[in-house]
Amino acid sequence: MERTMRKPSYIIGSGWWCDAAQPDRECSGDEVIRSSAFHRLWRQSVDTFTRPEKILIVDSASPVPPPLDRNDERIEHLRLPLNPGHATVHTGPYCGWTLSALLGLEYAHCCDVDYFVYVEQDVLLYGEGIIERCIEHMRTPYMFGSGRGTSHPLQQSLFLVHRSAIARFVGAVQRIRATDRQVSPEKKFCMATSRVLMRLPLRLFIEKRHWSERSWWDRRQVAAHRALLRAFGRFDTIPFGYGGYRQRGVIDFNAPMFYFQHGEREDIEHYVRKYEQQYGPVKARL
Repeated sequence: MERTMRKPSYIIGSGWWCDAAQPDRECSGDEVIRSSAFHRLWRQSVDTFTRPEKILIVDSASPVPPPLDRNDERIEHLRLPLNPGHATVHTGPYCGWTLSALLGLEYAHCCDVDYFVYVEQDVLLYGEGIIERCIEHMRTPYMFGSGRGTSHPLQQSLFLVHRSAIARFVGAVQRIRATDRQVSPEKKFCMATSRVLMRLPLRLFIEKRHWSERSWWDRRQVAAHRALLRAFGRFDTIPFGYGGYRQRGVIDFNAPMFYFQHGEREDIEHYVRKYEQQYGPVKARL
């Protein structure tokens, strides 16, 4: 993978969905993380701790638009014609999250920057040079959050892809002929990092039944394909935590660098206190 002495360039991509109505599915974290007010805190964390060339927001035809700073020339807002839906209930082959990631990757590839960095809309970052720190630890073209302690092979709330692998990676994801309901985005992205996994029969990775309806044999099959994903996925893991989809552990707010997703109210309040002690008032009214 190319290594240069100059400061690496990158584009940050993210998705956007916000609805004043109550969600029709069980959601993690406090409701505020799905609000337009939270986006201002998200932007402040991005502005303080990262230095992207551009910030691409892919809007899934959200009823509530993102509160964009029209004076910031780095911001690009791409609004889809309809809402593709969540990974568990979506209209086409991809959910809104996957489309935001694929469009961001293609955009970064066309802009010829060194890296594409995805920062999900409910993620908060902390630590100056946090992206550069990730890049320093990359030994493969890919870096994702660790899937340890979760049911996934990796986590996607923060991830990086080097420009040398963007076209190959996007092409691999698109060759997986299964919807996001059949094979989750986490599995697809893990498969796309590995030539071994891409050569295996796709049926090995399709979960045909909801976890609550699985038989003993179904559970054994799922355990086997998760073991395959974890054994043959070829990516680096983010060198600090705590990441996204948390099942165990707590956020270490004393760490010099961290990120988290699905924050509860107390997590967000703790983050705001820490930020204000070091960098001054936050702009968001949560």
